[in-house]
Amino acid sequence: DQDDDLSASPPAVANADGSRPASDGGDAGGWAVGAASFHASPLNDRWGWGVALTSVSGAILEHEDARDFAGRYWATDVELLTITLLPSLSYRLTENFSVGLGVPVMFAQLDMDVVIPGATAGAQEGKAEIEDGDDLVAGVNVSALWRVSDATKIGLQYVSELELDFDSDLALTLPPGELPDSVDSSVEFVYPQTLRASLTHALNPQWTLLTSLAWEEWSAFEDIAISTPAGTDKLRRDWDDTWHYALGLRWKPDPRWTYYTGVAYDTDPTQASDRTTDQPIDEQWRYSAGFTYTRENGHKMGVAVTYADYGDAAISNGGSRPGTGNPWTVDGDYSSNRLVFIGLSYGW
Repeated sequence: DQDDDLSASPPAVANADGSRPASDGGDAGGWAVGAASFHASPLNDRWGWGVALTSVSGAILEHEDARDFAGRYWATDVELLTITLLPSLSYRLTENFSVGLGVPVMFAQLDMDVVIPGATAGAQEGKAEIEDGDDLVAGVNVSALWRVSDATKIGLQYVSELELDFDSDLALTLPPGELPDSVDSSVEFVYPQTLRASLTHALNPQWTLLTSLAWEEWSAFEDIAISTPAGTDKLRRDWDDTWHYALGLRWKPDPRWTYYTGVAYDTDPTQASDRTTDQPIDEQWRYSAGFTYTRENGHKMGVAVTYADYGDAAISNGGSRPGTGNPWTVDGDYSSNRLVFIGLSYGW
């Protein structure tokens, strides 16, 4: 839910008819199902290989009251799906030091609806429907693992930037009339390069400490560029680089059962004057717990639950109306901005 301060100046967004204050859009969240598969095995005493099929991110955002939503000029519906195939090789340089190289190949698909404001509040509004946008890109992952001692291991990983360019059809209606039903368009989106360090330390045979630190270059995510034959426009984002901190514990009371718990924190990638309702991300806290059970045949079954709190995501941001240049703004924050992840795993 979003509470809008309609006394803000410049004028806060009104409903589509201009007759009353805009709504909070209703609950935009929902259920999503994802899956991943991993395989790794040695080639000989020094070389190993692996392959993973994952989805590094995705989004399903659909507001119940899209027509009168205060944030409709940023987006009303968003469906983003990514699928990444990651083949990789590893090489053991010494008894205690190994390196790895992976080539992630990401397929991404985007559908997104954005309302175009009218010249004045209550004037006829338009709509841009980005349909069937897709792209296929490849990057590089480089990693290293150092076994400092029998109890301590340190890992490093670099993930390159991926720049997606969604070639799509754009169904465009401009107030007060319409352009042709379908216009070729492209939408650019950036996944940032990342540096990550991790450490595991066995406190004793039952307890292991897990930590990680990461930097993500979200400052590369300055805007979402939308290009059409008629010209180019940008949905400004202007994000900042973020830091990730995580601390966890692993408890193995017997050979069959292993329990995990941990907490992670990510810094805020943006501020109220730049935040938008289609990406209401604030500082993030995640709390996780789970377990694995090893069967007699060596197969492992696991369950993990993560509660993610994305903060209040305060917004004090806006833009201007076409033609007149009259300003509009959205001021408020989110009273409910949380997700719950439930994961099931089976390994052999």
